Amino acid sequence: MALTLLTPPIAEPLSLSEAKTYLRVSHSADDGLIAELIIAARQMVETRLAMGLIDQSWQQDFCVGEGGRARLLRTPVSAMSAGVEITQTGESAIDVSAIKILEPKRGLIETGFKQGTQLRLTFTVGFGDASAVPADMKQALRLLLAHFYENRIADKSVTGLPSEFGSILESYRERQL
Repeated sequence: MALTLLTPPIAEPLSLSEAKTYLRVSHSADDGLIAELIIAARQMVETRLAMGLIDQSWQQDFCVGEGGRARLLRTPVSAMSAGVEITQTGESAIDVSAIKILEPKRGLIETGFKQGTQLRLTFTVGFGDASAVPADMKQALRLLLAHFYENRIADKSVTGLPSEFGSILESYRERQL
């Protein structure tokens, strides 16, 4: 299953101003560093949870499963924008308006295609803009940002990430039964 980021988020969940306020930084000497750390924190959260915080588009190749269902590997899924069926003779466009998003948080969709069909879908994931990102997720980003900022110099005595960060992320992980 190939998964490719097509359009990254156009903004970050935390602004530079919000981050500096949280870090209690009043000077501008570290603005570039803090901006990079905001991106690094978002990317770490998105990678660990296989999700997008701010709207972004992805493309995934996959084989349709039983009952015409499939699971997209980035969540929460909010829209389908394009798709093709992949066959031995080539690719043909499909009508993505017929694809149903059954469980946005799990990426579960119903394609309407038979099991074994190869598809490539382009879809949007994310909570929307920065104002739509859940408050607890923003707090996880702040905690991670502070950890990164305070531990810029390699120090072997610093271990792990803040425990509160892990607790917040755990609430977003899918439970396996």
